[in-house]
Amino acid sequence: MVTNRTNPWWIVGMGTILCCLVALGAGTLMADTITAEEGQPAAFNVTVTNGRSVPITITSLAALPPDNLDSFERDDKVTGVFANDGCTGKTIPSGGKCTFVVTITTGDASGQNDNDVGTWRVGAKVFASFIDPATGRPDFAVSSFTTTALVTDPVPEPASLTLLCLGSLGLLAYTWRYRRLRHST
Repeated sequence: MVTNRTNPWWIVGMGTILCCLVALGAGTLMADTITAEEGQPAAFNVTVTNGRSVPITITSLAALPPDNLDSFERDDKVTGVFANDGCTGKTIPSGGKCTFVVTITTGDASGQNDNDVGTWRVGAKVFASFIDPATGRPDFAVSSFTTTALVTDPVPEPASLTLLCLGSLGLLAYTWRYRRLRHST
């Protein structure tokens, strides 16, 4: 579908989307780009802020399926996205906040450390209900957020590198000493 920016229906459509976001009162559904090492879980906080003049009740949270943003990257993967229920059932007053945690799990299908990065879009949907002050009737709203997750290959810890270097130096010293003793006799 081609969007014509001069079409007045498109402008009305954009206004409707903005109204839906304001209706939820979730003015802040943002998270920074996160970096996760493959094979390790990563978590980040998301804060929902009630921007409405009436309280909202978070009815549920749902994790969005991960979306691969790099079609050439096939091994560094987000294998799961989970949103906790830290806000579900809570009523947030006007101007109030509630924070929940989104956890991702990662994996490497190839099993190789090829020094590449997988780029994924992850997120969650927030479902809320409130009483519309104009009509006095119950209403609901849905909003979602996404963030970028970078899945990287594991980096050896410094202690492992130190042990590798010391072991290599030990082997070199043993070989040097063996050759020296062999040539002296």
